[in-house]
Amino acid sequence: MNLICWNCRGLGNRQTVRELGELVRAQDPSVVFLAETWLEDARLGPIRDSLLFGHYHVVESSSQNHIDVVINKGKDNAWRFTGIYGAPETHLRSETWELLRGLHRQVSMPWLCGGDFNEIMKSHEKSGGRLRPYGQIEKFREVLDECNL
Repeated sequence: MNLICWNCRGLGNRQTVRELGELVRAQDPSVVFLAETWLEDARLGPIRDSLLFGHYHVVESSSQNHIDVVINKGKDNAWRFTGIYGAPETHLRSETWELLRGLHRQVSMPWLCGGDFNEIMKSHEKSGGRLRPYGQIEKFREVLDECNL
């Protein structure tokens, strides 16, 4: 199974939509999670249709930072997907980590969590800009461990 998680800033741009279409056709994913915080639902419909994605379901965001859905609900192979867009502001990331902890406590089936956490697990993952404080990275790693992610 393929899954695409893309923080696709600029999904209203034709070139971005074209690149997304090429990626979807090349990878043939079962699930596509698009994190686009500025796109209105009315503009998403035509983009979704242009992708020619056989089965689709648009999920309204459960919060500003996540969606949470059950795939194959009611079937033996049901699983849960949570798409995350981590708070871009450092001081709000702890809210995202608490959200993950709360969602983890609700899980009673296989769970896949993906998206853009706006955080790194190791210093060498960062390119350019200021270095991330070790404590900030460690808090992210702790929540991933606690949630078995």
